[in-house]
Amino acid sequence: MKPFIVLYIDHEIPDNHQLEMIEVHFGECPPCKTEMEIENQALVLMRNLLTRSCNEPAPQSLHEKLIEQTHLL
Repeated sequence: MKPFIVLYIDHEIPDNHQLEMIEVHFGECPPCKTEMEIENQALVLMRNLLTRSCNEPAPQSLHEKLIEQTHLL
């Protein structure tokens, strides 16, 4: 079940039947549900930290270089 926890949290399980089976398992297995909730909280925390720390704007020179390079394509 462990390999599916991160996939479940990231909504990366394309098979609806498999998704349903995982959700049923979480409903029947408190340890797996707890582990999924802990992983989800850690992911939310990481995303929040990244959002706060990577929130500075790119320098104007980088914008200009990107525009130049896209015009060369």
